[in-house]
Order: sequence, then structure tokens, then C-alpha cells
Amino acid sequence: MKESSYNLYSIPELRDCGMNKIVYILFIFLPGLLFAQGCIIGNKPDRPRYVCFDGRTLATSQSGFVWNAKRGCFMSSIPCCAYNATHYSYSENPQYVYHSFKRCRYQYPFQLGEMQTH
Repeated sequence: MKESSYNLYSIPELRDCGMNKIVYILFIFLPGLLFAQGCIIGNKPDRPRYVCFDGRTLATSQSGFVWNAKRGCFMSSIPCCAYNATHYSYSENPQYVYHSFKRCRYQYPFQLGEMQTH
């Protein structure tokens, strides 16, 4: 039987699409896979295990725009996505959760309820 010399890369239209296309697709989807973070729903633990960060909202007032600080950093027993907040850290160890909470509060630029007008 004669071996076929048919090769997909011999077709000019497919020559540049083969491996490059796979690499481009990986570059498109890789960041989303690396930073994917879902909301894990399970049984509510007895102690807080999550440290969440809730940012600021921009509102209009008579004097212009006002930044309203929301909750800032807080500890939670349930995942942060239940509060529509950003996940800061997670730990099974309550001591680490407390230290992470203190670090978050130190790095958070606004105190609870503080307002700044711009």
C-alpha cells in the first residue's frame, strides 16, 4: 500500500493556523483559569474563616461626587461572594484569620462610614 503524502500543513490556508491557533487560544483562556474564583457554598462553620473586603460606592450629592465607604474589611463565616464583596483571605486557623483581618484593616484606606468629596 502506498503511503499518503497528504499533510495539512501543505495547504497554504492552514499552514499558519495550526500550532499558532492553539497557543493563541491558551493565552486567551489561561488568565481566566488562573484567577478563577467561585463562590463555595457549604455548611456554615462556627468560627469566621473568611476575610472579605467591601469597597466604596460613588454617589452624587449637591456638592458633587461623594465616595461612601461600605463595610471595609470584615470577617465572615460564609464566603465573601454572599455579601457581594471581594475575597481577601481564607484560613481554617482562627488565629491566622484574625491576623489577616488586622492586615486588611491596616491596608484599607478608609474607615467605616468615612466620606470624601472630590
